[in-house]
Amino acid sequence: MRFATVRAEGRQLCGSVTDAGFTALNRAFPVWADLRQVIAADGLAQLAKAARAAAVTHVSGFVYDTPVPNPEKIICVGVNIPARNAEYRDGTEAPQNMSLFPQFADPSWATMCR
Repeated sequence: MRFATVRAEGRQLCGSVTDAGFTALNRAFPVWADLRQVIAADGLAQLAKAARAAAVTHVSGFVYDTPVPNPEKIICVGVNIPARNAEYRDGTEAPQNMSLFPQFADPSWATMCR
């Protein structure tokens, strides 16, 4: 199951995405304003069940938005493309592992992590 946040009809919607389109689930769960609240409430299983039973609401006319609005933290993956070295042609060897680094919505966290 793929979940997404989109903009359609002038508002932000959360729901599921399939090859057929996007299924908005905001009305099924009005207590959850966005996917961050769904995750915090451990509601992904409920959202998935509702998505399987619901009809596609948008075949087109929607634009993908930030998947999880207002995240507390973001874990970034650097050099995650296997052919990165061939693409850059900079003579360096490929790293053994990808690099991970955090980004924080609250700037005070970045100061504490230095």
